[in-house]
Amino acid sequence: SSAASDVYKRQLYLMPSYIDRFHSLYPGVKFILNEGDSKEMARSLLSYQNEMVIVSKVEDLNGVKFDPFIRERIVLFTSPSHPFAQKKEGIKFQELKGQSIIMKDTGSGTHKVVMEAFYRWEITPNIFLEIGNIECIKQVVEKGKDVSFLVYFAIEEDLIKGRFKIIPIIDEDLHLDIYIAYLRDQTLSPAAKAFYKILRDSKSTDKR
Repeated sequence: SSAASDVYKRQLYLMPSYIDRFHSLYPGVKFILNEGDSKEMARSLLSYQNEMVIVSKVEDLNGVKFDPFIRERIVLFTSPSHPFAQKKEGIKFQELKGQSIIMKDTGSGTHKVVMEAFYRWEITPNIFLEIGNIECIKQVVEKGKDVSFLVYFAIEEDLIKGRFKIIPIIDEDLHLDIYIAYLRDQTLSPAAKAFYKILRDSKSTDKR
């Protein structure tokens, strides 16, 4: 069975449990897991590199079916030393005008959602750096001069350690919809169907 996941902390945490449950049911099936941004992973279906992917919907792809899976909260965060961190009630979205921003790469769902918000507010974001590596984003933001957007689970442990601070946006609510995607006209293999069921069952028991 071949599957893929976009690089989100929550998926990295939970994927081993999904795979373990799958292995207990189908111990003789080899499982291949690829990682990459949402655009890359969704397109991998068209080249038959993967049979199923867990991604955000960055673009419509002819022949690809996207089934809703989970919804993640996208947060604005920065170093505790940044001026935004001193604002107890958060900021308004307009205050991001001119602010130096570290942005996820263009193939990611996070990039798409955040850019759409800037378009709605008619603001051209001041993007200092655009990169797909989450750890690199954290290292740059930690220096205290920039802000960034990531899904909450990507920085949850860092928040506990006091490494970063979430800056509430008073007039904007950002979230990322995650999907299970596969080729619309292709019959999933028995193993892929079993893994799909594990994912759906996990969704129904998720108590976040």
